[in-house]
Amino acid sequence: MQEKEITRLDNMLKHERELYKKGYINICGVDEAGRGPLCRPSSSCCGNIT
Repeated sequence: MQEKEITRLDNMLKHERELYKKGYINICGVDEAGRGPLCRPSSSCCGNIT
């Protein structure tokens, strides 16, 4: 992987890593995808990164 891509991915996980250090076990993210969910079915998920 290129260094730029590694930096981008590392920045995306910054907040999650801080929460794990504070003792949180489960973290859930939400993504607003425009008006699509109003027009058709949508789905969601939650995971635990260890």
